[in-house]
Amino acid sequence: MVCMYRKGAQAERELIKLLREKGFDPMRAAGSKGLMDVVALHKGKTYVFQVKYTKYDTIRIRRDEIRKLVDLYYRHNPNPDKETTAVYLAVKFRKHGWRFYPVIKLWALLSGVFDTFELKPKDGLKDFTSFS
Repeated sequence: MVCMYRKGAQAERELIKLLREKGFDPMRAAGSKGLMDVVALHKGKTYVFQVKYTKYDTIRIRRDEIRKLVDLYYRHNPNPDKETTAVYLAVKFRKHGWRFYPVIKLWALLSGVFDTFELKPKDGLKDFTSFS
């Protein structure tokens, strides 16, 4: 378990570096083991990232984890016409690099009956330009 924590923390630091290179002001919530691993500010907007790392070609996410991220999104965006906080699941795939899954798009998964969901690299965003 310590090894996975170390890889996760390394992925968080790598994401912070990528965000800084794109002009974001990021910070890591070290050891939080909560919903927010990395929080970044950019052009008056807050970006929240739950960071995962996997050596596999897919990653499985629990329904309750998605629900908590969706709840976080709606709690900080009371006005649906003006998004002030963006919430992403950021996954570092060893073979495919970073992929970003907007939580607002993952909430549709909650209507199913399964306890876990499989996410593939092709379903996530690669590009930081979609954040701005």
